[in-house]
Amino acid sequence: MTKHFDLLEYIKQYQQTFGFPPTQSEMAAAFSVTRPTIHDKLAMLITSGKVERTAGKIRTYRVVENN
Repeated sequence: MTKHFDLLEYIKQYQQTFGFPPTQSEMAAAFSVTRPTIHDKLAMLITSGKVERTAGKIRTYRVVENN
């Protein structure tokens, strides 16, 4: 199971490397978990204010730096 800080760091590093955030499928593959697992972890991170997302669009996850 992924830890929140691992997923946060992965999103940051991916964004720095490629210029855009990863998809849920890419995150799931990187951590060897299912997309629903990633979806649940992202939902928790969004609720806690550590990640923001624009609804209805892909690749819009953004780590909130002040958290």
